[in-house]
Amino acid sequence: MSRSARPPRQPFRQAKGQRKLGTQPKKSEQRAHSLGSKSPDKAEEWGILDFRRYDQRWEVPWGGRQLSVGLLSWASTFVAVGLQVMPLIARAVGVQSLSGLSPSEKSTFALVNQILETVVGLGVISWAVRDFQPLPDDLFKISFRDPFEKPRGWLVWGLLGVVLSPFVVGSTAAIFSAAGYDSIGGRGTADGVAAIIALDLPTYLSLFSVTAILAPLLEEIVFRGFLLTTLTRWVPTPAAIAISAAAFGLAHLSLRDLPQLVALGCLLGVTYTRSRNLLTPMLIHSAWNGTVLTILYLLVSNGIDVQKMLAT
Repeated sequence: MSRSARPPRQPFRQAKGQRKLGTQPKKSEQRAHSLGSKSPDKAEEWGILDFRRYDQRWEVPWGGRQLSVGLLSWASTFVAVGLQVMPLIARAVGVQSLSGLSPSEKSTFALVNQILETVVGLGVISWAVRDFQPLPDDLFKISFRDPFEKPRGWLVWGLLGVVLSPFVVGSTAAIFSAAGYDSIGGRGTADGVAAIIALDLPTYLSLFSVTAILAPLLEEIVFRGFLLTTLTRWVPTPAAIAISAAAFGLAHLSLRDLPQLVALGCLLGVTYTRSRNLLTPMLIHSAWNGTVLTILYLLVSNGIDVQKMLAT
């Protein structure tokens, strides 16, 4: 039996645009491939002036009930620790009146108070969201990884906020001062620290731990990590930034410093929105508080009455 006839072999034809075997790709092809192989985050730029990126929301699994219960519980325990627990501790160690303590003893008392408030406050927030574990990666994120990675490098946004904070707070103070807001008077946020500052290292370190470490840790988790992110369920992110900044300012109970506190809160919210890492606002907050404390310390060391200066 004869074999069936096979069709004649067709010559190989190279498809249009196809690179010949054994040849190197063109530089343009190599560049396109390298760009395409990058992840979306790595291919992005910082986009500081791209305002669309400041309106990115969080995927928050809890709702209004958890937010209201969490904030009310935190505020209640915050007051209870300061007004009930700490006086009990003071009496237990033989302190009848805080006014009779030395600056060093007052700073130690303030440190113990802030430690308790921080531990209790973090416990309350954790309890409020306990039913939603494990949380999404960008909620309450505190990570030292990728500090310079585009577009969310937490250290880059943090340092930018540190540089901008004097201009933001200073310009706000100047505008409201020109409008006559200074006539309101009252106590400022630095007055309490100025009243107990003294020229010894233990006092400075205690106050630094309170103002530049523990307070930023707790406040950023509450106002940015919890309040701001949850608000984006219902309002655009810029509105959530403004509302959380207003709450942040009001929580300091200083009508005199309210505009500056709200302005600082907005800066903290904006930078946190871009980095999605709480280390960013914590760094800015810590740098601001620590700088103010250090300036007060230097003024006292030069014989300046900072309490009188702040009152004028």
